[in-house]
Amino acid sequence: MDFTPAQVRETLLNLTTQDYCRGPFIDSEIVSGEVCEFGVEVDGKEIYIKLAVVEKYNLHCCKCISFHKAERPMEYPLKGSD
Repeated sequence: MDFTPAQVRETLLNLTTQDYCRGPFIDSEIVSGEVCEFGVEVDGKEIYIKLAVVEKYNLHCCKCISFHKAERPMEYPLKGSD
């Protein structure tokens, strides 16, 4: 996708409730914790983002599990609800 690590980081830090798609839910890819899915449009392409809250060194951290072009259209239940 030609994203630099800095661009990915900036995209993640700018997520809002409007970008929320679904979750939290248990995902078999994550040993412990729950995941949420988000989507954003970048350069006319919908990007799928899966985030998990994990524990590391006794702290809760956000971990990006997936960041790629969406394989199908995504639904945004909170879009427009401010």
